[in-house]
Amino acid sequence: MDTILTINKNQQFKIKQIESEYSLKKKLFTMGIHSNDIYIKSNGSKNGPVIIRNLSNNASQIAIGKELASKILVEPLGE
Repeated sequence: MDTILTINKNQQFKIKQIESEYSLKKKLFTMGIHSNDIYIKSNGSKNGPVIIRNLSNNASQIAIGKELASKILVEPLGE
């Protein structure tokens, strides 16, 4: 399965699973990162954080570190 790191810039996706401990999942939830919402990856930079935006609720952009982004399994949409 893909992660946020492996999908392309401007690719829409759904979060399917977060491979992390409960406390981190809870923190992501409070930041507005929810399973099954539709997101778009706003940048494809090799350096720095990955920026995503929740399209399901028109939320602002959220920056996620690469280590965390590698633990978020996603389903790409519209390919």
